[in-house]
Amino acid sequence: SYGPLDILVIGSDTRTGNNGDYGDQADAEGGARSDVMMLMQISEDHKKVNVLSFPRDLMVDIPQCKGSDGKTYPPSEDTQINESLNNGGPGCTVATINKITGVNIDHFMLVDFNAVKQLSTVVGGVNVCVTRPVKDEYSGLDLPAGHSDVKGEQALSFLRSRHGFGDGSDTSRIQAQQGFLASLMRKVKEQGTLSNPGKMYGIAEAITQNVTVDNGFTDPATFVDIGKILSGVDLSDIVFATAPTEPYVNDENKLQLSAESDQVFKTLQKDGSLADKNDDSSQGGGDEEKKDIDRSAPVAMTDS
Repeated sequence: SYGPLDILVIGSDTRTGNNGDYGDQADAEGGARSDVMMLMQISEDHKKVNVLSFPRDLMVDIPQCKGSDGKTYPPSEDTQINESLNNGGPGCTVATINKITGVNIDHFMLVDFNAVKQLSTVVGGVNVCVTRPVKDEYSGLDLPAGHSDVKGEQALSFLRSRHGFGDGSDTSRIQAQQGFLASLMRKVKEQGTLSNPGKMYGIAEAITQNVTVDNGFTDPATFVDIGKILSGVDLSDIVFATAPTEPYVNDENKLQLSAESDQVFKTLQKDGSLADKNDDSSQGGGDEEKKDIDRSAPVAMTDS
């Protein structure tokens, strides 16, 4: 197919199976919601990558969805976006973000707690940097100021932590997650992992065994091919951004898309780079959260 390749990465907070150690009984019975929603777009010419995050407390209209259980879930207006996962599975989250962005998502990856631990361990840990010590009793994250290599349980705590960063909001956590991914990308590129089929198969197997994927992604060779494409992308052409939002009109503790989001979605629709956006509106919080997470990575970051 022509055009960019769009992959939706969904982080599930399901407490079923091996994930039962996380959270309490209420969490276990609450069904799966998505804590992380990142749309990764690889341009048709394989020269640039956009990664756009969607806050989990973003209020949207969820379209009618057919779940993997065969059940049809009715459309739901003004609903928190992370409910889409419980409303018919990852296909419903894909349909919701397709509808919001006007982008046609090609593949999805549903990543749970254990998959994060496995992946961070397979690559030998991911370097993160915080400007002050972080101790978050909710996620279990405990890091000194400066650089740390995190993998396994600590990597998971870093990605789950909300109270440890900035103002404790989801937008602060998104910046930490983006910093983690930028560091992961830098590491696998430096190690030559992406262009080494043998090493990539190790990562691909960890992914396909621990991650729920759509049918087009069940073959590890697909990940090896994507690794090859990413190995040719310059780190400065990988842009991390957050969908532009503002406080939700009915509840200031939740979010809604702001007018600026139209331009961001148009850029994705036309296979452009989010680094080229015209407006310079800061999004996702003030300077406080930027002081907590050192984002001095050779990967472009934008707060839009």
